[in-house]
Amino acid sequence: MSSPSNILPNKKITGTALLALTSLAAHADVIRVDGIHQTLGQWYVPPGTPASVAVDVDHNGTTDFSLANNAALYGQSWAVIGGIGSTAFSLPAYDRSVTAGAQGVAASSVAAGTLIGPSLAMSKTVTLDLTTNRQVGSIIGPCNNTGKGSPGGGQQCGQLPVLASTITNNNIGNNLLVPFQFSSGQQTQYGWIDVTILDNPSVKVATSPYIVTFNGYGYDNTGAAVAAGAAAFTSPVPEPSSLLMLASGLAGIAAYRRKGRGRRTDAALPA
Repeated sequence: MSSPSNILPNKKITGTALLALTSLAAHADVIRVDGIHQTLGQWYVPPGTPASVAVDVDHNGTTDFSLANNAALYGQSWAVIGGIGSTAFSLPAYDRSVTAGAQGVAASSVAAGTLIGPSLAMSKTVTLDLTTNRQVGSIIGPCNNTGKGSPGGGQQCGQLPVLASTITNNNIGNNLLVPFQFSSGQQTQYGWIDVTILDNPSVKVATSPYIVTFNGYGYDNTGAAVAAGAAAFTSPVPEPSSLLMLASGLAGIAAYRRKGRGRRTDAALPA
């Protein structure tokens, strides 16, 4: 007697299908920490205002990224105001820059939605804005005599040195998204720093320090690339009862396959 065709269908679950089912138990997060709004060292440096901040993202006792508002006093900027009988005045001039540090930081801020991951070039420290380029020139102010004075001298009019600045702002504006990466255990994770960098509107001198506000940050805790500014997301985790049903279903299918194989073997035996 010839062997019969398969009496029962071969219920085969591929590795891909099994992975698709069991992956429901995976737990992936995009985590956001918003609403910090920490001012970093304004130009007048009010008491209690830090000039830098260090953040331990995964709470393991290690700093994962830092942000600093750097403003070192360079000197005085001299100018002349008024007309005849005018006087000179001076304002402080600063070297200024904003820096971020981490295992990796992108060279500049990126647009919302930009994918942050291994393909994005990063360095350990980055300057978010070019330090002010300084050049010393001179201005001519009207005076009620023909003499030429000098800063600090008795005659505060005539030709006085003045600090002129040429500034290139790479990153300036509200809610800049700066990519960074850090190590969590054996995994590299990716995220963004939300920072605002603005000129001080109340000081009409280009060399006054920036107003810097650390707004918050976000990251993906799985090591996957993440879109800058992505909304917080937690993957679904099945209830224990769902996992039990899934396990029972897989066990039942396995038993069904074994039973099918047994019937096919019996049918193939000679009478």
